[in-house]
Amino acid sequence: MADSIARFFEGLNHRGHEARLEKLNGTVRIELHDNGHSEHWLVTVKLGEITVTREDHVADATIYASPELFGRIVRGEANAISALLRGEMSTAGDLQLVVRLERILPGPANVVGPHRLAHAGRAAS
Repeated sequence: MADSIARFFEGLNHRGHEARLEKLNGTVRIELHDNGHSEHWLVTVKLGEITVTREDHVADATIYASPELFGRIVRGEANAISALLRGEMSTAGDLQLVVRLERILPGPANVVGPHRLAHAGRAAS
């Protein structure tokens, strides 16, 4: 579980420019808490350029989750927005920033998004 989270943040840090976030500037702190132990990462986005550190800074937004849940999210087994709506994780600060950052999280493999539906409809015609 922790390995998938570490791999996710390492990959995110080496991702370079992310076109889906090119108009975004801000910082999001991800705090994972489990049985009195906590870990955190600071994700900084500057016009689509993403960096990840373990620095302990105040951020524009903070995501609070368990390592188990966040591991499922980064493996594409759970959806972050759904988890937020169900109260399985919480946020503080700029919620719009959290929602926009969610675009780069893996989604569940069995979910068909609007883009796929549009292409499937054209293929069936």
